[in-house]
Amino acid sequence: MIVFYFSFFVCIAINLNAQSVIVIDSISALPVENVYIVNYDSSISSVSDRYGKVELSQFSLTDKLIFSHLSYSKKYTSVQEIVKTKIIYLLPANIKGSEVLITANLENRYNQTFTEEIKLTPEIKDIFLNAGDLLKNKTSLMIRDYGGFGGVKTASARGLTSENTVVLFNEARINDLRTGMVDLSAIGTSGINKLYFQKNAGDDVYYPSAGGVLKIYTGKEQVEENINAGIKYSSDKYRSVSLNYNGGNEELFYSIGIERAVSSNHFPFIFNGIKLKRENAHFNKTFLSSDVKFKTGGIKLGLSVNYFHLQSGIPGFVVTNNYSSSRAQNFNNSFLTILNSEIILSGQWQYLNVISFNTQNLIINDPDGILVFADSKKDSRLNDFSVQNKLSFSSGVFNSNLVYSITTAGLNNITSFVSANVSPSKITSLSQTIFSGANYTLIQPLNTPIALRLSGGVGLQHVKEKLQRENNSKNVYYRTGISFSHEAIPQIIFKTHYSHEYRVPTFNERYYSNLFNHYDLKQEEYNSYDVGFDAEFKLFDGLNLSAVYYKILGKDKIIWIPTRLAIQTPRNISDVESQGIELIATQKLLNNKIELNIIYNYIDAKNKTRLSSSDNGFDKQLIYTPLHKLNAGFTYTDEKYFVSVNASFLSERFYTADNNPLYSLPAYIVLDISGGFNFYLLGIKHRISAVIYNLLDENYFVIQSYPMPLRTYLLNYSMEIK
Repeated sequence: MIVFYFSFFVCIAINLNAQSVIVIDSISALPVENVYIVNYDSSISSVSDRYGKVELSQFSLTDKLIFSHLSYSKKYTSVQEIVKTKIIYLLPANIKGSEVLITANLENRYNQTFTEEIKLTPEIKDIFLNAGDLLKNKTSLMIRDYGGFGGVKTASARGLTSENTVVLFNEARINDLRTGMVDLSAIGTSGINKLYFQKNAGDDVYYPSAGGVLKIYTGKEQVEENINAGIKYSSDKYRSVSLNYNGGNEELFYSIGIERAVSSNHFPFIFNGIKLKRENAHFNKTFLSSDVKFKTGGIKLGLSVNYFHLQSGIPGFVVTNNYSSSRAQNFNNSFLTILNSEIILSGQWQYLNVISFNTQNLIINDPDGILVFADSKKDSRLNDFSVQNKLSFSSGVFNSNLVYSITTAGLNNITSFVSANVSPSKITSLSQTIFSGANYTLIQPLNTPIALRLSGGVGLQHVKEKLQRENNSKNVYYRTGISFSHEAIPQIIFKTHYSHEYRVPTFNERYYSNLFNHYDLKQEEYNSYDVGFDAEFKLFDGLNLSAVYYKILGKDKIIWIPTRLAIQTPRNISDVESQGIELIATQKLLNNKIELNIIYNYIDAKNKTRLSSSDNGFDKQLIYTPLHKLNAGFTYTDEKYFVSVNASFLSERFYTADNNPLYSLPAYIVLDISGGFNFYLLGIKHRISAVIYNLLDENYFVIQSYPMPLRTYLLNYSMEIK
């Protein structure tokens, strides 16, 4: 018996001496270097190498170990358990418990998609009044700006139209089903907590999207209570007040924010050498956002209730001999309610449910009958109800998800603008989507010195719409991608991605395509791929680089064309090709006090359809699409002072399909500067800042006949109470 026990322990010792464990990131599934491993009495320790490998020979079988790293939560386990699993998963320190499901893919640089994250500091929120202005200066997105603080602002990417970019608000899609777009001027920056732009849809996004996904989040999870209040005043009579409250405990978090803004928006501009004032561009708006989050054990619940009110004038086109506009006004009231439920079923299985209800009431008053045909008022109500169910599995190296989503929408009136036709009493839509996505990570496959992630997804979407008659469409879309890094240069992640996507026509397009009995309006179809890299270097306080080449081939693009009755109707008459380069560089200096960033876009987006031998629009740049776009920024921030300089350049754009130089918008450079300081009084933190927009007084247009403001000044005051 003694010989047996002796032989048994010798075998264990030999086996343990030959054993090693690999430490990997539980999100990216890539090895973690410099993890400190120590037994409970701290008598023996070790450190993981560049491959995440740790030898166990120095530990005994009965040892209990602690795995620790500054960027990860501590892991407690035993040698006996390690011998069984041979892999240790570490959870990033900024991701705790059930938050993994929502935030993991956003913070995972090894994802197949290229993602831009916008840092939302209090100073940034002072400079940019709404999400549209923020995205215009801080991302590669193209913002179509219709002028001033109150002008409509929609986002588009890579030469495509705004309908192709999906916008998620707390995980719920908020694209207007009438137009397919989102007016980002309506979303004030004071209530936003996180903002991401995902340039292509990956295995984690079930929506068909050729133009990327913009993700906006409100609410914070923090135990410490604080109140932020602020006021703003500009030289064109823009005035706003905001109040945000955040609080909670270990299980319950709650926040509420309100922003109220009014402006005559009577800004100066120059047209045909004459300095004028913008007419009928006034607005007043209210944005209210409230969030409650509760988590206990493996359950996390979130409720978000949002209200938006906008009353604004509808400024007319600025053209020769017509400098004024009608007296038309727009009234928009929207309620958006979102319920998020997240349940950890086990260590590897998670369930996410998102229920959203969005109701919008749009009223247009036109006392002069210029915009609305034969009437002084039009109103419509849109109700949109959506349920998303997502089941996710994660084993570290393999992650998958299965999604079923159903959306039903109804619109009681669509003829808000010129139409000589009687609108249907109600337009309805029912959309169902099934999507499955997965990714798998291989570490040193076939003994090669790389870490490789393979990912992909496929979805089926069925849409049933009822206008004058029922219309059905089915689409299969899919995407796949590869990302990898080499052990010699682990700072660089190389990525490539391919997708086949669709865009279903909007309610507007469906309705107006039916005016002359055209029921066969097809879905837009896109094949796209991109290749590039993301890199992080420890140069000074950190250098981040991103470079991407992309190409998109579009088929059956919907174009609005004139008819014999001078009414434009949509038709599938155009194929497009868009290719370009996106370069982003961010350098931090002086202990992160200074940040320099550059964002450059080269966009070669061409029409590839020749309608006739005399068609001059063939192989010409798409309207309103610049060939070059450049943003550059400098910020300095310390505990007391901050300074920011932002410059934007846009090259020449054309607003006719034939690219006639007589109908072009010239290139422009806009320079904005801001500065301010913080101080404490009576235990309260105060901040005062000033912004000068368009310092060089540039006269420019983003959209033809919608002038942009000349030099404008803004003053900010805010305080924070903890």
